[in-house]
Amino acid sequence: MERKKFAIEGLLTIIATLFLGAIGVTSASLVAKLVVFTIMTILILYISRLEILNPIFWFTTIMFLYGIPNSMVRIIFYGISRDSSLTDIDLSMIAMLSFFIAFYICSFLFKNKPLENVFSRIVISKATIDVSFTIVVILNILFLFYLNIFNIDSKLELMNTGIIYSIYTNLNIFYYFLIGFYFSYRLKLNKKFLVKFSLIMVLNFFVYYNTGERDVIIFPAITMFFLLSAKYFKHIKVMFFIPTLAVGVISLPLLLNLGVRNTGGGDFLNFDNFFYRIFSSELISASKNIGLVVQDSTFVPLGLIIPFSIFVNSFIDIPLFPSILNFHGVSWFTERYYSNLPEGAGAGFSLIVEGYIFAGISGVVIWFLFIAILLLIMFRATYNNTTMLCIYTVMVPIIMYSIRGSLETIFIYLVRIIIICFILFTIDQIFFKKTNKNKV
Repeated sequence: MERKKFAIEGLLTIIATLFLGAIGVTSASLVAKLVVFTIMTILILYISRLEILNPIFWFTTIMFLYGIPNSMVRIIFYGISRDSSLTDIDLSMIAMLSFFIAFYICSFLFKNKPLENVFSRIVISKATIDVSFTIVVILNILFLFYLNIFNIDSKLELMNTGIIYSIYTNLNIFYYFLIGFYFSYRLKLNKKFLVKFSLIMVLNFFVYYNTGERDVIIFPAITMFFLLSAKYFKHIKVMFFIPTLAVGVISLPLLLNLGVRNTGGGDFLNFDNFFYRIFSSELISASKNIGLVVQDSTFVPLGLIIPFSIFVNSFIDIPLFPSILNFHGVSWFTERYYSNLPEGAGAGFSLIVEGYIFAGISGVVIWFLFIAILLLIMFRATYNNTTMLCIYTVMVPIIMYSIRGSLETIFIYLVRIIIICFILFTIDQIFFKKTNKNKV
């Protein structure tokens, strides 16, 4: 009976969102498109039952936040209310529909299994977690000394350090993963866990303060939030969700101003540009980049080189050696549309743009069908598996960020996390085998 209700609700939602999507895409009014997109998002969030770990809930929410800013800026600040051509918000609606329909249909094909208590089985020893955590703390402190000795005070300078930046990003992934295992072992927010989590967050704050790199603050916070939701609350309350989301959106430009030590900043709090700074912060990059491509009359889809380059760069290419395929969709996009930027700098990208430069609108549909299946597999793998829950919660902020990035980013980090898992389990078996009494 429950399965039948699940199918009927899903079918009705699919029909309703397809109808709304058709209205939105064919309308020339940007206001109408925004209203339709908002209603579509609400319907999809309703069908997710606001289950926090469910990709229908969090991925749809992030897609919406990244999909509306460019149209909002055009309407509110430039007075552009109509556009009869294909727009960024049209592609955002198409992408969301493709993702939702694929995810829901594939979910129905499998048994609708509830999320069980994955914390009942521990897969790694406490000794391995503690030693690894100590190493991460020491390396973070050394990294801070490095930033100050060489006076690195911007994200671009940090990225240009090459191998140092690569080591640091992998170190952070290692840390996020340790959060999951340590929390799984303790099963509660005791004093020891909070001290360790706070210590790393303080170290990350100084990295953020020196360079303006917000990910070192945002990523572990999101990972911790999803772990807590898996343990304590599976569904979020609407009255809690809306203000939390509002605070998160408002904080993005605020974090940008507070982040870099050698800039004055502070004009975010001016009333004259308060709302503009919210809509034109990091969130606008994805929708703005979509607009650049769809308005380019000379653009021709690049075809199979896009998925081929993602596969090569993610699974075959080794960062320490020259690339065997000297092509990246992000680099191609930056050179074509942001050629005036300094070397090494970028203006973001977009999963929607990546699908579009692959095969136009069809490419967007294919891209988000694939992402839906990938996220469904990862989500279902968390059932009764602490390791997969840790991988999933670490990947959530990365996938959120990748909406203004590339599919290549998702795969690269997924490969890194699998390697980190292998290293942790190897260390655990070799050095702490006698302490592994609670492992499955």
